[in-house]
Amino acid sequence: MTAVFYVSCQLAEVDVNGIIEGKFTLSPLCGVEPINADENHPCGYSFEQLDTIYGQYKVQVIDATTLKVIAEKKMDHTGQFSFTVPKGTYNLDYQPHISTPSNITQSLPNGITLRAGEKITKDISINTGIR
Repeated sequence: MTAVFYVSCQLAEVDVNGIIEGKFTLSPLCGVEPINADENHPCGYSFEQLDTIYGQYKVQVIDATTLKVIAEKKMDHTGQFSFTVPKGTYNLDYQPHISTPSNITQSLPNGITLRAGEKITKDISINTGIR
């Protein structure tokens, strides 16, 4: 009887987590692109300089019902993030928010419904307002 109980408990263990991943991008980082800029080094910044800029920000996963932060990650120059969280509905945010001119709107992924075992990709692109 114990063996049957053990086996049925093992079968009941199902992964209820999913993954929310994506890329956080800040742009533009400078008004005029210098000659030494390229796709990997916007404004001619080194990876260390980009780590300093991006390192000021963190991406957050927020429970859409309770509005509590479930997970967060400090950014680096890659801007990549990945969170393993329980199934549910979430919003993505970043901190600290950037103050931009009133004619620039920031759109963040909200109402992300994540099912168990699912992987969802949502990117965050922030317009810095630099011209």
